[in-house]
Amino acid sequence: MIYYYLLQGRPKYKALLKFIMLMKLACIMVFITCLNVSASVFSQEKISLDVKKTKLARVLQIIEQQSSYHFVYSSSYVPVNKDVSITVTNTLVTDVLAAILNRTNLKYSVSDGGLIVISKNKEVPISGTVKDALGGVLPGASVRVKGTGIGTSTDVNGKFALNAPENAILAY
Repeated sequence: MIYYYLLQGRPKYKALLKFIMLMKLACIMVFITCLNVSASVFSQEKISLDVKKTKLARVLQIIEQQSSYHFVYSSSYVPVNKDVSITVTNTLVTDVLAAILNRTNLKYSVSDGGLIVISKNKEVPISGTVKDALGGVLPGASVRVKGTGIGTSTDVNGKFALNAPENAILAY
Protein backbone atom coordinates (compact mmCIF):
# COMPACT_ATOMS: atom_id res chain seq x y z
CA MET A 1 0.00 0.00 0.00
CA ILE A 2 2.83 2.38 0.80
CA TYR A 3 4.47 1.44 -2.49
CA TYR A 4 1.26 2.31 -4.37
CA TYR A 5 0.86 5.63 -2.51
CA LEU A 6 4.44 6.70 -3.25
CA LEU A 7 4.13 5.95 -6.94
CA GLN A 8 0.95 7.96 -7.51
CA GLY A 9 1.83 11.07 -9.37
CA ARG A 10 5.55 10.57 -8.80
CA PRO A 11 7.04 8.52 -11.66
CA LYS A 12 10.60 9.58 -10.86
CA TYR A 13 10.43 7.74 -7.50
CA LYS A 14 9.76 4.43 -9.23
CA ALA A 15 13.41 4.06 -10.28
CA LEU A 16 14.58 5.04 -6.80
CA LEU A 17 12.35 2.42 -5.13
CA LYS A 18 13.60 -0.27 -7.54
CA PHE A 19 17.17 0.69 -6.68
CA ILE A 20 16.46 0.47 -2.93
CA MET A 21 14.80 -2.95 -3.34
CA LEU A 22 17.79 -4.15 -5.37
CA MET A 23 20.20 -2.95 -2.65
CA LYS A 24 18.18 -4.75 0.05
CA LEU A 25 18.29 -7.95 -1.96
CA ALA A 26 22.06 -7.60 -2.52
CA CYS A 27 22.66 -7.06 1.23
CA ILE A 28 20.62 -10.14 2.10
CA MET A 29 22.56 -12.26 -0.42
CA VAL A 30 25.93 -11.06 0.91
CA PHE A 31 24.82 -11.81 4.47
CA ILE A 32 23.71 -15.35 3.56
CA THR A 33 26.97 -15.99 1.70
CA CYS A 34 29.02 -14.84 4.69
CA LEU A 35 27.09 -17.17 7.00
CA ASN A 36 27.71 -20.09 4.66
CA VAL A 37 31.45 -19.38 4.41
CA SER A 38 31.89 -19.03 8.17
CA ALA A 39 29.99 -22.27 8.78
CA SER A 40 32.22 -24.22 6.43
CA VAL A 41 35.44 -22.70 7.82
CA PHE A 42 34.65 -23.53 11.43
CA SER A 43 33.34 -27.04 10.82
CA GLN A 44 35.68 -29.97 11.30
CA GLU A 45 36.18 -32.25 8.34
CA LYS A 46 35.04 -35.83 8.72
CA ILE A 47 36.10 -38.77 6.59
CA SER A 48 35.27 -42.45 6.20
CA LEU A 49 38.10 -44.90 5.76
CA ASP A 50 38.32 -48.69 5.46
CA VAL A 51 41.84 -49.96 4.79
CA LYS A 52 43.52 -53.20 5.70
CA LYS A 53 47.30 -53.72 5.61
CA THR A 54 47.82 -50.59 3.52
CA LYS A 55 51.05 -48.59 3.55
CA LEU A 56 50.97 -45.46 5.69
CA ALA A 57 51.91 -43.27 2.71
CA ARG A 58 48.87 -44.54 0.78
CA VAL A 59 46.55 -43.97 3.77
CA LEU A 60 47.75 -40.35 4.01
CA GLN A 61 47.05 -39.93 0.28
CA ILE A 62 43.50 -41.25 0.76
CA ILE A 63 42.95 -38.77 3.60
CA GLU A 64 44.21 -35.95 1.36
CA GLN A 65 41.76 -37.00 -1.36
CA GLN A 66 38.78 -37.08 1.03
CA SER A 67 39.60 -33.81 2.79
CA SER A 68 41.14 -30.41 2.15
CA TYR A 69 44.19 -31.26 4.29
CA HIS A 70 47.70 -31.82 2.92
CA PHE A 71 50.51 -33.64 4.74
CA VAL A 72 54.13 -32.66 5.19
CA TYR A 73 56.59 -35.22 6.56
CA SER A 74 60.05 -36.61 6.06
CA SER A 75 60.17 -40.22 4.91
CA SER A 76 63.45 -40.62 6.81
CA TYR A 77 61.66 -40.76 10.17
CA VAL A 78 58.01 -41.42 9.23
CA PRO A 79 57.56 -45.15 8.58
CA VAL A 80 55.80 -44.73 5.22
CA ASN A 81 56.04 -48.48 4.50
CA LYS A 82 54.34 -49.42 7.77
CA ASP A 83 51.14 -51.40 7.20
CA VAL A 84 48.05 -49.71 8.60
CA SER A 85 44.60 -51.21 9.13
CA ILE A 86 41.78 -48.91 10.19
CA THR A 87 38.02 -48.73 9.71
CA VAL A 88 36.24 -45.47 10.56
CA THR A 89 32.99 -43.89 9.42
CA ASN A 90 32.27 -40.17 9.51
CA THR A 91 35.18 -39.48 11.89
CA LEU A 92 37.21 -36.31 12.37
CA VAL A 93 40.52 -36.27 10.50
CA THR A 94 42.34 -35.48 13.75
CA ASP A 95 40.84 -38.57 15.43
CA VAL A 96 41.86 -40.75 12.48
CA LEU A 97 45.43 -39.41 12.65
CA ALA A 98 45.57 -40.02 16.40
CA ALA A 99 44.55 -43.64 15.81
CA ILE A 100 47.03 -44.14 12.96
CA LEU A 101 49.97 -42.55 14.78
CA ASN A 102 49.18 -44.24 18.11
CA ARG A 103 52.06 -46.37 19.40
CA THR A 104 54.56 -44.50 17.25
CA ASN A 105 57.05 -41.84 18.15
CA LEU A 106 55.29 -39.34 15.91
CA LYS A 107 53.07 -36.34 16.52
CA TYR A 108 51.08 -34.12 14.21
CA SER A 109 50.06 -30.48 14.19
CA VAL A 110 47.38 -28.84 12.07
CA SER A 111 47.97 -25.35 10.68
CA ASP A 112 45.33 -22.82 9.65
CA GLY A 113 45.92 -23.38 5.95
CA GLY A 114 44.96 -27.06 6.08
CA LEU A 115 48.55 -28.27 6.33
CA ILE A 116 49.27 -31.18 8.68
CA VAL A 117 52.89 -31.56 9.73
CA ILE A 118 53.95 -34.99 10.99
CA SER A 119 57.12 -34.90 13.07
CA LYS A 120 59.03 -36.85 15.67
CA ASN A 121 58.15 -36.60 19.31
CA LYS A 122 61.11 -35.29 21.21
CA GLU A 123 62.19 -38.01 23.64
CA VAL A 124 63.48 -37.16 27.09
CA PRO A 125 65.08 -39.49 29.63
CA ILE A 126 62.89 -40.07 32.68
CA SER A 127 64.01 -41.77 35.87
CA GLY A 128 62.50 -42.11 39.29
CA THR A 129 61.45 -44.36 42.12
CA VAL A 130 58.07 -46.04 42.56
CA LYS A 131 56.82 -46.09 46.15
CA ASP A 132 53.68 -47.38 47.81
CA ALA A 133 51.32 -45.31 49.98
CA LEU A 134 53.50 -45.86 53.06
CA GLY A 135 56.67 -44.71 51.31
CA GLY A 136 58.17 -48.18 50.76
CA VAL A 137 59.78 -48.97 47.41
CA LEU A 138 58.01 -51.26 44.95
CA PRO A 139 60.46 -53.63 43.24
CA GLY A 140 59.30 -55.19 39.96
CA ALA A 141 56.52 -52.65 39.32
CA SER A 142 55.70 -51.97 35.68
CA VAL A 143 56.09 -48.37 34.55
CA ARG A 144 54.79 -47.47 31.11
CA VAL A 145 54.04 -44.43 29.01
CA LYS A 146 50.26 -44.16 28.74
CA GLY A 147 48.91 -44.87 25.25
CA THR A 148 52.15 -46.37 23.91
CA GLY A 149 54.06 -49.61 24.13
CA ILE A 150 57.00 -47.94 25.89
CA GLY A 151 57.62 -49.29 29.35
CA THR A 152 60.01 -50.83 31.86
CA SER A 153 60.08 -52.47 35.30
CA THR A 154 61.56 -51.15 38.53
CA ASP A 155 64.67 -52.75 40.00
CA VAL A 156 64.97 -54.13 43.56
CA ASN A 157 65.26 -50.58 44.89
CA GLY A 158 62.08 -49.43 43.06
CA LYS A 159 64.07 -47.32 40.57
CA PHE A 160 63.37 -47.09 36.87
CA ALA A 161 64.72 -45.24 33.82
CA LEU A 162 63.27 -44.92 30.33
CA ASN A 163 63.08 -42.58 27.36
CA ALA A 164 59.62 -41.16 26.74
CA PRO A 165 58.08 -38.55 24.47
CA GLU A 166 57.96 -35.02 25.80
CA ASN A 167 54.82 -34.35 27.90
CA ALA A 168 54.17 -38.08 28.29
CA ILE A 169 51.99 -39.46 31.10
CA LEU A 170 53.46 -42.34 33.08
CA ALA A 171 51.34 -45.11 34.56
CA TYR A 172 52.30 -47.98 36.86
